[in-house]
Amino acid sequence: MYLRFTIMIFGDNFKPSKMVNNLETSLEVTDYFDAGGKDEFGEINDYGCLELNHKNEFSKEYWDSEYEQEFVDFFRKNYQLLRLNNADDLRIFIEAYYSDQCNFEIFNNELLSDLAKYKVSLPISVYYCDND
Repeated sequence: MYLRFTIMIFGDNFKPSKMVNNLETSLEVTDYFDAGGKDEFGEINDYGCLELNHKNEFSKEYWDSEYEQEFVDFFRKNYQLLRLNNADDLRIFIEAYYSDQCNFEIFNNELLSDLAKYKVSLPISVYYCDND
């Protein structure tokens, strides 16, 4: 089984363009847009969004503590900056890809406790991958 995490941060008044260059992280900013800015269709965005991914698209097979730690470190190092810039909906979107039985733990109790301090949601999608 492999995991892919994506940090997604939202806020009704969030303007990530004003702070994205000040983030302290090894993660890659893959997309962002500002509340009040225009989207590709010329519509005004009702909210701002920032998306980040790991330099490795997927974790190592099964539990990958280093992969998970980088996501927790992101919130530890940047939480105040995000809140000061009106980010109020913090998520780590988790995708799990498996081919046999699907049992897994996401973040050990220590890392999960750290994430809880920042009120991070953990939406999860699970996908079956045929061995062929």
